[in-house]
Amino acid sequence: MNITYSQEKNFDAKTLLDFFTVSGNPDAKYEETLVEAINNAGTVVSAWDKDTNELAALITVVDDGKMTAYIRYLVVAPNYRGKGINDELIAQVKAKYENYPYLFAFAPDDFHASFFSKLGFNVLDGAKVLAR
Repeated sequence: MNITYSQEKNFDAKTLLDFFTVSGNPDAKYEETLVEAINNAGTVVSAWDKDTNELAALITVVDDGKMTAYIRYLVVAPNYRGKGINDELIAQVKAKYENYPYLFAFAPDDFHASFFSKLGFNVLDGAKVLAR
């Protein structure tokens, strides 16, 4: 396995939607809207298997340009999980946003909260996620 990383954002719809579907991410149902959102994110770092030309993982960050950044997606295809790819994606995002006072990660469950905690993120006591 030969993984390379890219910050290019020109994903074609089929590649991105197939990746989200295979990864079990429910946002695949948003199709073209998802593709547009990923291509418009402030930062996207993707991991590609050079041997198969397959999208292995991806992280997206939404930011305000100065102070606050939110990791929106961190998705790893099933056959690439447990290989340290997500650690490299997080490292690249942390480096890019090192001068921002706030870098947040959304953890939809305890498994993801534990994962982000191991990478230096702290669970905010009393924090609530609100949605409409």
